[in-house]
Amino acid sequence: MGTAVVFAIYVLVLSLPLWAQDLKQKLHVIVVEDETPWSKKPKSGVEVISLASGELPEVFSMMLVPSEETSPSVTLENLGFPPQSFFVDMFTFDIAAEMKLLKRSNSISGFGYELRVRGWHKEFFGIELKGEGLKKVSALAPKNVTTLIRVHNRKCHVFAFTPLDSTDLTKSYPGIDESIEAPVPVKQTVPKYPREFLFEGGQATCQLLCIIKKEGFVDPTRFIILRCPHPAYARNFWIPITYEWLFEAAKRDGKAVDMLASVEIEYRLR
Repeated sequence: MGTAVVFAIYVLVLSLPLWAQDLKQKLHVIVVEDETPWSKKPKSGVEVISLASGELPEVFSMMLVPSEETSPSVTLENLGFPPQSFFVDMFTFDIAAEMKLLKRSNSISGFGYELRVRGWHKEFFGIELKGEGLKKVSALAPKNVTTLIRVHNRKCHVFAFTPLDSTDLTKSYPGIDESIEAPVPVKQTVPKYPREFLFEGGQATCQLLCIIKKEGFVDPTRFIILRCPHPAYARNFWIPITYEWLFEAAKRDGKAVDMLASVEIEYRLR
């Protein structure tokens, strides 16, 4: 493995206007494990908390991959997470594509579970969780805020659920339609495969929802990580995307405009 060739494949999703209109079908999920000493937390039970807004995915993403322009002062504890939290998983649940049931297993964290969503087209939707060391948990969540579910079993996990169309980033760009010419990649560099997993092999996919500015670069202060198996992958793709990638900007009526875009990176090691 010492002479392994490390490479990454990226895909810029250019069918974005259609993708962005489908945000109403997507649920952003963050999972952390609480490593706070047992003496300082409940030994069992479930706690459901609704946060005041849908800002969590954007702020949490900035905490995972802080750039020179972004130095969030917000801590995990401020966001409602336990102070000693360990990142487990982050992904976007496509309700329509997954038929409202998702079996999730993160090989890096070694944590697996099932997530089921019911009544998605209503003002409130139902969440059901069960998995390894996780008894079945049911909760009702509003669609306009972030909902935290703390589950205390053998270990304590905190699940954060945010309907993507309730986030500040997506609400700021409501006018995306097919009249916009999508951005075109001009210059890209390949992200490095994280050293932490250099000898594990396999592959990983990361996806980013961001603003490509009319000047042709990604806005380092406006993004949400949609999918990521570990922060090391996120940090490694974030640096080239924000500082080395250039685009021919999106256009409306021939004029360059800012655009909400989805960028996908596929890491492979061989």
